[in-house]
Amino acid sequence: ARLQHPLGVSLDNTGKRLFVADTYNSKIKILDVYSRVISTLHIGYPLDQPGGLWVAGDQLFIANTNAHEVLRVDLNTRKVEALEIREEPSFV
Repeated sequence: ARLQHPLGVSLDNTGKRLFVADTYNSKIKILDVYSRVISTLHIGYPLDQPGGLWVAGDQLFIANTNAHEVLRVDLNTRKVEALEIREEPSFV
């Protein structure tokens, strides 16, 4: 497989799947650690240079860099939610 500027990586809780942010291809790849087969995670949501990943249970969090958002993907249903991020007022 050819990856174009992979940035973020995160291993799932089973230790079997490594998620890779294939940044310049705007895709999330899944590497099966044991078979060494790589596939694309299809979520039905436009990614724009994803840069960071984190797996927490059955949830995958994606820093969708050029879209200026953080996504939460349910790995069972592939449902995608853009997280609302608010800036707290500064008291300095």
